[in-house]
Amino acid sequence: MLALAIDDIGHRTRYKQELAKGEGYVHQMIGVTAVMSVVGLILCFEHRELMTVPSAGFILLSFFYSGVDEAMHWSRYFRMGVDRIEMWAHFMAITGHVLMIGTWWHWAQTGYPGFGETLKHLANGF
Repeated sequence: MLALAIDDIGHRTRYKQELAKGEGYVHQMIGVTAVMSVVGLILCFEHRELMTVPSAGFILLSFFYSGVDEAMHWSRYFRMGVDRIEMWAHFMAITGHVLMIGTWWHWAQTGYPGFGETLKHLANGF
């Protein structure tokens, strides 16, 4: 979250005009596909056969749009001399997303060891 906050500061100040050129829409697409991939993975715990393909689709779309956004950032870096802090913030945000989604995908496909226990506690009201 800190990496996204740092990236957002640059977007709302120094690079506001760049966002208006289309990068803002790419950020919206990343947000929607990233959130939907997590929702899909959560639904995989109870409906693996039904939700695996939609989850994979949203994951791939989130990575695709992250790649498009990254290309825009590198282009701006070479054209305008974007500060390195923003570039590192992007690197950290993408690394965090890949690690989180990879872990959730693994759990959705193999089963989260504590998921059944958690459901029991939720059903019994702790």
